[in-house]
Amino acid sequence: MLTPDQLAILRTSLNVIAADNGITPRTTKLAMRLLAHIDAQAKRIAELERDATRYRALREAIITVDPSGHRGTIETAIKELIQRVHFERATMEPTNDEFDAAIDAAMEQQCQPCQP
Repeated sequence: MLTPDQLAILRTSLNVIAADNGITPRTTKLAMRLLAHIDAQAKRIAELERDATRYRALREAIITVDPSGHRGTIETAIKELIQRVHFERATMEPTNDEFDAAIDAAMEQQCQPCQP
């Protein structure tokens, strides 16, 4: 898969390469559209990978219970988020972004002891 830096270089070089090799402006425009599509797909893949990581962390938190019945930092983070949202907005439903951020922060906190 091309990195964002490689895509940027391709995009920058495309007009010069096209002119030097007799490639038509129409073909150059098509190539630019394809590069834009690749960029969009790379962003979507990254988003899906983040969602998959969250799902795996949630699944693990639900399956793994310590002897006291506690499921760890993710469960705590979600409970705290719901309490905060209820207090601040008198609703029990956090936004998708708030939910994701709480899970991400808990996952990061879980990995803190693992890192050197």
